[in-house]
Amino acid sequence: MKDFLTVKQKLFLAFLGLIIIIGLLMLIYRTYFLITPAFQNYQEVTTANKDSQSDGAMRQNQSVDSEAQNNMILVYFVGAVKKPGIYQIKKGLRLFEAIELAGGFSSEADLSKVNLIQKCKDGQRINVPVLKSKVKTKKKRSVKEITDVIFPLDLNKADYKELISVPGIGKTLAQRIIEYRKLNGRFNSYEELGNVKGFSLKKLKDMEAFFNEK
Repeated sequence: MKDFLTVKQKLFLAFLGLIIIIGLLMLIYRTYFLITPAFQNYQEVTTANKDSQSDGAMRQNQSVDSEAQNNMILVYFVGAVKKPGIYQIKKGLRLFEAIELAGGFSSEADLSKVNLIQKCKDGQRINVPVLKSKVKTKKKRSVKEITDVIFPLDLNKADYKELISVPGIGKTLAQRIIEYRKLNGRFNSYEELGNVKGFSLKKLKDMEAFFNEK
């Protein structure tokens, strides 16, 4: 048996090796120049889809937030409520529901004058009235205090309680009259009351019937 190849066999083997090399090169070309770009395109499409879904979700959330904001209104509670003030509430709430945000009605609220089932509107000022009986009690007490004072008053002897019972003289003016007497002594005439700060000519004329000039 011959241990060497013939020229034809060598040529055949060389040709076969060339074909194998060409096949490998084509496989490499197909892998890196055809399959890889397709895979990259797939990745780009997948990323684009994810970004699109993310943007869609963000726009949806923004839409939900905007819709929620549009469903809120502002109302202003005053009067006989426990916590008067401005409150943000859901659109469409009725008064008996919304009033809970203000702590509910106070004990002085006159609920007969309030429509509890009315729907609140944006920018609405809701004034809950006070029971008249509460107001009348205060007035009666004031009248009783005044009836204890006998007019006309002696301008030089009238005390603080008597002075504030005169219409037009409040706590501040009554205190000023007393301080004036301490610093300057007696009033020599009713007109001298005009020296006290806060007494105009008109005020003196209006109160003249409540004082004598002793």
